[in-house]
Amino acid sequence: MMKLVSVKAENFGPFVEAGLRLDDRGLLLVQGDNQLSSSADSNGSGKSSLLEAILWANFGRTMRYDLRGKPTGDEYVNNRFGPTPGKNCRVTCTWDIDGRKVEILRTRKDKALKNVVMVSVDGNDMTRGTMKETDRLIEELLGLDFNAFVRSVYFDGSKIVPFPTLTDKEIKDVFERVLGLDDLSKVAQVVKDKLRLANANLSGVQNDLRLAQAQHSTALVEQQVAEGRQATFEAERAAEVEQAEREIATLAGTSQRDAAAIQADDDALAAREAEAHAKLGKLQRLDDAIAQWSNDHAAAQSSRATAAATLNHLRAQNPVPPTALLMERQQIAGEMDRLAREIGRVQHDIQHAEGRVGTACSECGKPVEQGDVEGFVAAQKGRLNDLGRQHADLKPKLADVDARIAADEQTQRQAIAARIATAEGELGAANARLTALGETKAKLDSFATLRTDMQRVLAELSGARSRLADERHAAERANASIEALRARIADVRAKPNPYVEDAGRWKTRMDELAAQMTGLEERAAGYEKEIGQLKVLDDAYGRTGLKAHILETVTPVLNDRANDYAQRLADGKVKIEFATVTRLKDGTLAERFSVNVENDEGAGAYHGQSSGESRKIDLAIALAMSDLVAARASKPIDLFVADEIAESLDPTAVERVVGLLQDKAKERGTILCISHADMRDLIPDIVTVQKTAAGSQIIDGAITGGW
Repeated sequence: MMKLVSVKAENFGPFVEAGLRLDDRGLLLVQGDNQLSSSADSNGSGKSSLLEAILWANFGRTMRYDLRGKPTGDEYVNNRFGPTPGKNCRVTCTWDIDGRKVEILRTRKDKALKNVVMVSVDGNDMTRGTMKETDRLIEELLGLDFNAFVRSVYFDGSKIVPFPTLTDKEIKDVFERVLGLDDLSKVAQVVKDKLRLANANLSGVQNDLRLAQAQHSTALVEQQVAEGRQATFEAERAAEVEQAEREIATLAGTSQRDAAAIQADDDALAAREAEAHAKLGKLQRLDDAIAQWSNDHAAAQSSRATAAATLNHLRAQNPVPPTALLMERQQIAGEMDRLAREIGRVQHDIQHAEGRVGTACSECGKPVEQGDVEGFVAAQKGRLNDLGRQHADLKPKLADVDARIAADEQTQRQAIAARIATAEGELGAANARLTALGETKAKLDSFATLRTDMQRVLAELSGARSRLADERHAAERANASIEALRARIADVRAKPNPYVEDAGRWKTRMDELAAQMTGLEERAAGYEKEIGQLKVLDDAYGRTGLKAHILETVTPVLNDRANDYAQRLADGKVKIEFATVTRLKDGTLAERFSVNVENDEGAGAYHGQSSGESRKIDLAIALAMSDLVAARASKPIDLFVADEIAESLDPTAVERVVGLLQDKAKERGTILCISHADMRDLIPDIVTVQKTAAGSQIIDGAITGGW
């Protein structure tokens, strides 16, 4: 048995701090009192937020946001009231689960804890590494996830999708959680994982077997190829030996002169070569004379070219004054130019001295007066005389420099004339030398024919010697080739046949692969047997196995409970059917879970019912589901919540609903009825959620202050 002992909320929704004890409260009416708004009495006070706090603490989700497709996030953090608006949101739910105290704390934007969810069991911290893992732990402890909890423990037709509108998968998912079939799902997943692994192992073994078979076939082919290559190698060996023996016979049968005859010809050639070289040696002095003539002729040409170049250079050369004299003259001339400019400026100042009266003095800044002009003119005339003397003193210095420059130029011209005379003499001597060498060359050319004849004789002798050497080398090559062929025959006959070893190796490989294939076939048979067993378990734990059997078992009970509640609420005019089989449009039946509704005095389907009839149907289904949870073998929840249950109901229907809830409260520990309608006459035990400028608070009739 599971009991929700209490809930405490801090800075959640409109609450700054509020709490409510929930264990064994019977039928408890939760109403609102909005003192903050003049436009509402009960709406907006925070009634539903109290129950949303329970959902958020346990599952981190709310109906107001998550069921509408928007994550709750920071939406429920109190950002208007209290000392820390927008921060320190936390909700604690305390459960009694089979005698164990379980506390679940969830925080948002908490200064100390940030965003966390924490679980303790009998004071021992059971919080896991991540919020996601801790959320799964909470679902395991409660035996329900958010959707199953909402549909079996919490009723609010305005916030949840009605059961008759859910799909087959959605209904089955809710029932699996409500009926505690999670373990079957886990076992089914384990079986599927093992089946998947076994199939993968079988596939791997089969692939290995196919590979081994292919390798065995390849080894057989390779063995046959190796044997064929072995025979081919021996045939090629015999053919190669035979070809070498034929080549030896051909070389041995070739006519070759005797080595002594070749040597006699060689000796005769040597004698003729000695005679020719002796004659050529006598002409060696001619070569020396020709070489000397060439050197002398080149030297004479070089001397003539040098003399001509020197003469041309000297004739084009002009005197260049020394740099020092030129700089001295430039300095004196520059100073004379500066003094002339200064004399002109002083003369200008004297001529225009009267115009300075009334202007500011350029040196002291005072205004110039008439008396100042006369003194200024006298001073400037004195300066003019001084500048004139300086300019006159520089004129003789300039004349002296010009005279020295002229004397230097005359000296340079005389030196150039002397060098020109020397160069002309050298050029004449070079020309005379070249004329004499020309006469000598004519005499030397007469000996060229004799030297050419000797060179021709030596060339003929060299050709004869080359032919004789070729004949000797040919004989040597033939003998060497014969020896090489004989060595080659010996190597070919001694070379082992490599394919003998290949054939043996492939035979060994075939035997190894045969043994490997036997082992793989045995492993494949083992995996096939395991897969057969796992398929049986997969069928048993799948949706068509035990789960389907359990759903078919509880469906009649669920139909009885739902129709019993419908009988009390609607006088038996409404029938509810939880069906595991659905008739298709073509008339055939298909395994599909659905919730069907019929109204003897209304529409034949859920979508055609009025809002009041829909509310009765939804409540009957919710109570039936709650009974199913309570009747579970593990962890029934001793709690049911009906939010705005009087919505769309007339007074008679409201009385029937309250009467039904009072009967259910005797079976359950606590049933909360949240309503903005005044139901105090029907439900005397009341909790009021009062909203003021300081936020919402809970006023519990049994515990003042609500905590």
